[in-house]
Amino acid sequence: MAEMTVKVLGMTCDHCKRAVEQALQALPGVSKAQANVAAGLATIEFTKQLSEEAVKVAIEDAGYDWGGKA
Repeated sequence: MAEMTVKVLGMTCDHCKRAVEQALQALPGVSKAQANVAAGLATIEFTKQLSEEAVKVAIEDAGYDWGGKA
């Protein structure tokens, strides 16, 4: 299992946290996504290749800004 941590800009509450986690968990191969509002980070565990572009699009589609890999 591989792991990626990314910066998510614009998360301010638990609703934001859930929205980001749900968007990332919907990506193929993602087994777990954990967002941290205070740190502005999301950690993704995945079992198959996951592109940064797919993660970026999922975050932006959820209404937040991509801050790059942490």
